Amino acid sequence: MHSHNGVAFVRTMMDLDQRADQRKRLDFRPVKVAYGVSGTANGSSIVHLGDTSVICGIKAEIETNPKSHFNFNISKRGQRDPLDFEESTYTNIFAQLKLPELEIDESRRWVLYVDLRIRADAGSIFTAMSVALLIALYDCVLPVALLTETNDIMLPSFAEKVVRIDLASIPIVLEAYGFISKDMQIVIDCTTLEEASADAKCIVAVNSTDLYHFSMIRMVPLSCSVFTMPILLGTVSNLSYKLLSNLLQFLRENEEEDHFNQDLAHGINMMSIESLNIESMEAVDE
Repeated sequence: MHSHNGVAFVRTMMDLDQRADQRKRLDFRPVKVAYGVSGTANGSSIVHLGDTSVICGIKAEIETNPKSHFNFNISKRGQRDPLDFEESTYTNIFAQLKLPELEIDESRRWVLYVDLRIRADAGSIFTAMSVALLIALYDCVLPVALLTETNDIMLPSFAEKVVRIDLASIPIVLEAYGFISKDMQIVIDCTTLEEASADAKCIVAVNSTDLYHFSMIRMVPLSCSVFTMPILLGTVSNLSYKLLSNLLQFLRENEEEDHFNQDLAHGINMMSIESLNIESMEAVDE
């Protein structure tokens, strides 16, 4: 529980476009990522978004007529029960996503079993999980499946050709919060105190070309929803596109460099993402 004084302080500061950690409303906390952190997964990553930390592991299996390319298991350290809301949200976002590179024949395809584990929740877990998933998919390399004369599948141990995921098709998920004062103030990458202080919460998922998903989770007072929902949708969609663009640019720029090289025996080298700041998008909600 957060104190009334703490909530009041946050709301006052939001009106001034100031936050306790010196950020503005549309600033991210420092972001650090690493991939290839698991020797048993097809793809893996660790992401730190401020003090929020998420680890992602992907195991790929070939199945016949699966409902989706993705199967999610989301958990939080110290909590036994699965996070049903988070799992259902991600499942709904990715259910209809078509990835031709994962199709083997008319009925068989790769299915990616995604484990997302929240190691520390200091706010914005949907955004942190989304970045972790994108980085783990970047790390994911699958062998090209070969069909024998009897239509069986053969996976060569050392394939000359491999399958990589088209990251431009992958939705990025951004959660944002609204503070209703004289007008709607949109805030991203909230801490847990800021989340508890907000009037509205929404989750938006976009890929490079499409709006995939929009959910209004909370709106208080309800009478404001008719006027504020279009503002939230438009603003947060634009911010999501910007976030995805910056992440993909970061991965392209570092693809030829060994920034992520690591020796698990000596710890993981984390790479800071400096380009996620989207201050230039501040005017989008005007």
